[in-house]
Amino acid sequence: MASSRFLLRCTKPRILVNIISQQFRPHRSLSTAVAQSHHNDHHRNHQYLSRGDYLNSWKPPKEAQLRRDYAMKVKAVRKEYIQEMELMRLEKQRKDEIKKEALRIEDEERKAAVKKAKAAERQLAEEEFRQTLVSAFSIVFINYKGI
Repeated sequence: MASSRFLLRCTKPRILVNIISQQFRPHRSLSTAVAQSHHNDHHRNHQYLSRGDYLNSWKPPKEAQLRRDYAMKVKAVRKEYIQEMELMRLEKQRKDEIKKEALRIEDEERKAAVKKAKAAERQLAEEEFRQTLVSAFSIVFINYKGI
């Protein structure tokens, strides 16, 4: 719409003629032969420029290098921290295993002491029972003889 207003306001009728003639002209020729034109002949007449100093001349800004160095240092510190934490975790795990082993041994010793005390108590009870049987048997035997 805006383009048609522009064309109608235009004082040069030659523009209108050019546009109208382009609309009715086919965009492509119907022949299959390719004629040499400036559109497809660039690779033959192209002149390359000589190598300049511009290539590989770019240097990163100083602050970018500082940022990169800082990032590398932070990465190294984080890696060191992770290694230290891993060592601390392994040390703690080792200490926990030693504590568990000590508790297990202590528990076994305590159970062995309880068994030993019960065995001594049982032996004492058996000895008392034997003494009681012997004294009772001797009383019965004496009474039997006395009859």
